[in-house]
Amino acid sequence: MNIYAVVVTYKTTYSELQNLINSLYSQVTQIILVNNECNLDILGQDKKIKQFNFRENLGIAKAQNIGIKYAIANGADFILISDQDSLYPKNYIIQLLDVYKHVSALNKVAAVGPVYMDHNKNMKIQPMVSFGKVFLKKSDKNTELFYPSHLISSGMLLNKEILETVGYPREDFFIDWVDTEWCWRAISGGYKIVQSPDVVLRHSIGIEIKPAGLKFATIHNNLRDYYKIRNALYILLYLKYIPFQNKFYLFNNINKNITIAIMKALLDKKYRSNILIGRALLDGCKGRLGKFIP
Repeated sequence: MNIYAVVVTYKTTYSELQNLINSLYSQVTQIILVNNECNLDILGQDKKIKQFNFRENLGIAKAQNIGIKYAIANGADFILISDQDSLYPKNYIIQLLDVYKHVSALNKVAAVGPVYMDHNKNMKIQPMVSFGKVFLKKSDKNTELFYPSHLISSGMLLNKEILETVGYPREDFFIDWVDTEWCWRAISGGYKIVQSPDVVLRHSIGIEIKPAGLKFATIHNNLRDYYKIRNALYILLYLKYIPFQNKFYLFNNINKNITIAIMKALLDKKYRSNILIGRALLDGCKGRLGKFIP
């Protein structure tokens, strides 16, 4: 069985990437690096590592698709999607394959994934989430297989055949909501997304965590705020397969990200983020996607 790992990077460092590769090297058939804005001569001529180096940022979805298509063309049976800031435990792939085989015996499975231990939240395991009748529900009862509303792309393992049915990640999103939309698309087609509480992945979400009332908020840069708001609004307005619960979640998420962006602008006295918020709302409403062009 051929397992290919597709790792998308953006302005990575050698040490960060080497740590990730070391954690995956013995677990997969080949590691495919798709390096956005790459200025490194990474890892020399190791035949187990295929590299695509780009001097510009292609966006996460297009970079993923470059790696996925190469993997399939070269005989991949399963594909692991990864960001650059994930670290994989021993037997990670074997454990997720066992989960896939177990669930796929009775269900159509789109992807399987782990629970996440966030570097930015004191290595705390993040709760699993699913939709209730209206609100998103979070579960800390990590005792059995879980069927979440979505997974983040890093650490997700999928069978190559699912891409023929569900399709590839949407390149016009560029970044943000790429993994969520793909999971929702798969679920709308009758597939299961599976999360195993026995498999834990160390991963970093966002740039930093700052208190927001009694909760914590994930902080991204201003341009990421644009993509988060624009793409969420586009999904809400234009994608017909999205059920009510998902739309309600999107509406709340848009409002939350607008609030965070405004608070950042007021605290930092940098008002470019307010301009980007307006542009995100306009582009989302008009269905204008792709890479942001000032």
